[in-house]
Amino acid sequence: MSSTVYRSAKTTGLSAALSVPASDILVTGLTVAARRLSAAGHQLSRTVSVTTRFTVQVADERAAEDLSITVGGVADAIKAETDSAMAAADWSSELVITVAPVMTTPDVAIPIVSTTGMIIVTSTGLTESSPHCSWTIECTWDSATQAECAMALCQGQGYTAGVFVSASNDPCSASFTSSPFWYHNLHNFSVEYMSSSRPWGVAQITAGCSQKAKWPND
Repeated sequence: MSSTVYRSAKTTGLSAALSVPASDILVTGLTVAARRLSAAGHQLSRTVSVTTRFTVQVADERAAEDLSITVGGVADAIKAETDSAMAAADWSSELVITVAPVMTTPDVAIPIVSTTGMIIVTSTGLTESSPHCSWTIECTWDSATQAECAMALCQGQGYTAGVFVSASNDPCSASFTSSPFWYHNLHNFSVEYMSSSRPWGVAQITAGCSQKAKWPND
């Protein structure tokens, strides 16, 4: 889709919903599916599905981590703010979209956080400074707990910021290892040692770490 008005309205809506400057948002792609044209063959006349791809520039990895958590919970806000931006836009010079479109609540995909400039670290579970991720009482495996595990690993390695890259498995339902290991406990936010096999899960964590502290005499 090449409409500059549509792209601009999308950017404005995303900016308001995510509380970031429009200048920091770049819409990189708009893909139309299930397209239906009027008899004239030019104007869109029915509901279509539009996949919007965009990037957001942030100050640092911590901000990227916070934003990746925020994005997952703002689908309703994206709809409301984008509808408002579409309604305020001038469509008089458009050839395909001639009236302001109205969104349905979007399905927001899990954002990908670029690890450019970071050090990629994978937990070993062999030392306190390289903990896997596990739990003791209850388990939720979502963007917030993934970010928590990544931060625990990066801080254990001496970094001040970290973002989640991947995990070996969902620790709520499977285990990466049955051997003794060090782990970040999602229940009480501490690093602990498990000296025997356990019936519940543990995951190996890969994170992008940055801003490593310089220790005296390093």
